[in-house]
Amino acid sequence: ISGNIDLSVGAVAALSSCVAVLTQPYVGFVPSLLAALAVSTALGLVNGLIVERLRLNSIIVTLAMGTALHGLAFILFGSNTIVAKGSEYADLGYLKIAGVSFSVILFLALSVVIAGVLRFTVHGINTFAIGGHRQAALDAGINVQRHVLANFCLSGFMAGVCGLLLVMSLGAGSATFAKDYELWAIIAVVLGGTRLRG
Repeated sequence: ISGNIDLSVGAVAALSSCVAVLTQPYVGFVPSLLAALAVSTALGLVNGLIVERLRLNSIIVTLAMGTALHGLAFILFGSNTIVAKGSEYADLGYLKIAGVSFSVILFLALSVVIAGVLRFTVHGINTFAIGGHRQAALDAGINVQRHVLANFCLSGFMAGVCGLLLVMSLGAGSATFAKDYELWAIIAVVLGGTRLRG
């Protein structure tokens, strides 16, 4: 919507799954969740900073970041699947509320929250304005850089959530997870009616 594309989401999801699984035995279940989300959000911020500060194309930056992160994940964690210690992730993966899987409920809840943010908050309205015409948004006094960075952070955060859902459903983390998820994300955006140029 803001005119940027994040092609690193698959690599971020894979890396966050590894972070969650490897940190859980040392810090516990909830801190490992938070650590994975913090890492993924920080990676989104790095993407945003490179795009905004260096004024580079987001497709090139995030494609390069995704390739680098996949390589980093293989260097740090190898190509093996890392089984989660304890049953907390698997328990959440199997959890059903009124017959509906927890992952489906989480997806629907996040969809409602994100839709609300886009439609009813200053950040959401400004995001549409930036995608409509960046220079006009700047002329109107909108802090374009701040909103773009927030959106990249949000993209990284959501990729981290995806990585955690993979751990919950598979009970493990791996550098090979979420391959080609960025293509799924783009297809979902296009089918949802959003123009890729904002």
